Amino acid sequence: MNQGPVPGELLREAATALQSRGIDPGLVLPGPVDRADGQRATGPGRLDGGYLESLPLASRRERGQYYTPAWLVEDVLDWLDWPGEWKQLVDPSCGTGAFLVAAARRLATQLEASGVTGGPALARIAGSLRGYDVDPVALFLCKVNLVCALEKLYRQAGSQVPQWQLQPADVLYPRLGPLAPGTAVAGNPPWGARLPEVPPGSYVSERESACWFTEAILRALPPGGRCVLVLPDIILFKHYPRIRRFILEHAQILRVGVAGRSFPGVSMEAVVLDLAAGGGGSDSPVEILVSLPDGTWTRPPAALPGAFRSHPSLKFNALMSERAVALKERMEQDKVPLGTLFVVREGIHSGNIRHKLFVPAYPGPEGRPLILGRRELRPFVLTWEGRYVRYDPGLVRRSDREYASLGREPELASAKVLVRRTGDRLTAAYDRRGLFPSNNFLYCLPRPGRSLPPELLAALLNSRVLGDYLRLVHPMVNRAFAEIKLIHLRDLPLPAPEDPRLQQAGPDLFAIHRKGEAGLWDPPTEESLEELTGWLYGLTRPEASELRRLSLALAQRR
Repeated sequence: MNQGPVPGELLREAATALQSRGIDPGLVLPGPVDRADGQRATGPGRLDGGYLESLPLASRRERGQYYTPAWLVEDVLDWLDWPGEWKQLVDPSCGTGAFLVAAARRLATQLEASGVTGGPALARIAGSLRGYDVDPVALFLCKVNLVCALEKLYRQAGSQVPQWQLQPADVLYPRLGPLAPGTAVAGNPPWGARLPEVPPGSYVSERESACWFTEAILRALPPGGRCVLVLPDIILFKHYPRIRRFILEHAQILRVGVAGRSFPGVSMEAVVLDLAAGGGGSDSPVEILVSLPDGTWTRPPAALPGAFRSHPSLKFNALMSERAVALKERMEQDKVPLGTLFVVREGIHSGNIRHKLFVPAYPGPEGRPLILGRRELRPFVLTWEGRYVRYDPGLVRRSDREYASLGREPELASAKVLVRRTGDRLTAAYDRRGLFPSNNFLYCLPRPGRSLPPELLAALLNSRVLGDYLRLVHPMVNRAFAEIKLIHLRDLPLPAPEDPRLQQAGPDLFAIHRKGEAGLWDPPTEESLEELTGWLYGLTRPEASELRRLSLALAQRR
């Protein structure tokens, strides 16, 4: 994972930046450097975020490197009240020093106000900050950035330069050791980094680097310690119950900030977790904040106090109001997950050979009718547009680095319910012909022994009520690409086959399905379906309308 020695051109850039600030490069840099031109460096260039931009995108993704916007760095330090009464600030993945540099500036201002300058101030600041990173080039740039940020103190100190506590180390292998009392942690751990193995002794088994960093930090926090971490929001919502349980058992959640897509060019959304050492079942209220486009924070209406505990897998939707939670729990009462009644899978993934697999005309015996585009599936109705998939595993030449996933032919050729993956609502149809769907669709096959008739499933999925439920736990509007995941569909609550209400509503649901399949889907029929589905899930008509309003407002805030 190391980048290797510091390139000579970066050393020269660093020398230029130091000389332009009146600092002798020989006091800071690791060896002799060609004399720079002495021109004032007006911007950070590769001494800061530009270094990340110079790395190949694949390399950045592999190591989970997403450098934090300056406004978010300052907010994290505000939440910690740094420097305040803290003795030390640690960033376990400091990169080029965004958090440490901002923290150093704040501490320098505090010291100057109390009359401490020059060498003594530098010594105090260097002793109060510690950073780790596996990338020695980023760590070198972190040191240069610290020096440049404190140029006034360096000029005052002359040759009295401090030793910065910047360690080229991985805090996972081995894990970060216990931190001293009075220590706070601030940082943005790597997201989605490809790590070789689960860290030794880790309780958290989810293969997400941000989860492992969070565990390591919480284990290292001293009593009374705090950490404010910028993390991907998947930690709160995805199937990562072990890290959520670990957080609840080892920390008190003070605050959750929903930061949205704060990182330019990164599709994942960010959250900021403010955690105090020591958990043990605290149910203290959690402050919820949502970032606005101007960089300020606001409380969402009717923010939900408390944390993860009410959900079976400890998922925590920070934006969901107490009323939304109550309606969601009402709909889930006495229901079973769809995945217990149906096998749910993705359609054919064409990989990097779409041009070979998906063809516009019949290719011969290997041809299977293909459902590809969203126009081919409307509520209750499939309209095949004549495309085919060449269903031949031999077409995938692994030796040429081709890949695709053709799925399971017996299942694909069966009667099944198809669900469109994108859009602002659930859309489903019963495929009686055995069409082969692309992975633009999910499909549901009845499980042997205990299931629902496919016609009833298709009717329920086409109701706005279930779409509104799904929108509570997964954003489906105001997005260029709102995608329904396998897990969302598998977790969708359905009435059990033996549910008396379902048996009573069954004939009407079948009748609605017949009308929809015949192309007679109209507003009165849709209204009938909404009323029937709301009743089936224990909602009155006003409550179903309230569910719609809350789910739309929630998705729009995301």
